[in-house]
Amino acid sequence: GDHLPIRRGAAAHRTSGPGHGRRRRISMEEFLALIERKDALLAFRELGIDVIALVENPELIFGVRDSLDFDDFLDATLKLRDSNTATVKDIHQLQRKLLDFFGEQMAGMQKSLKGKGKNKKDDSRRKTAMAVAQATKSKK
Repeated sequence: GDHLPIRRGAAAHRTSGPGHGRRRRISMEEFLALIERKDALLAFRELGIDVIALVENPELIFGVRDSLDFDDFLDATLKLRDSNTATVKDIHQLQRKLLDFFGEQMAGMQKSLKGKGKNKKDDSRRKTAMAVAQATKSKK
């Protein structure tokens, strides 16, 4: 319908100001304000976009970036359509990201555990030294 804030021919959103050569960007802040509007969510839903995923996980659209070119925003948003199925490539990319993430987590945990193990050894040595010191005191 005409109430849709996002249309396929969104040329009005691609240009801004007197310099028509510049591409329109959308910031995370603008997006968060947009998804607070019921009419915007209805428009996204009408396009078949999973509005729950959109609201709960805006990083699915933006990743770690603060803003996106409007065309990139549309592409990322349209990937959240219910009818969009994962490809083998998508699964491989997810697998790679998960392996990288868990590898970093494991490395951090191992580093942390090595540090704790050292403290336990120090504590054990300290207890042994104290026991030896107590035993030699009582013999005197």
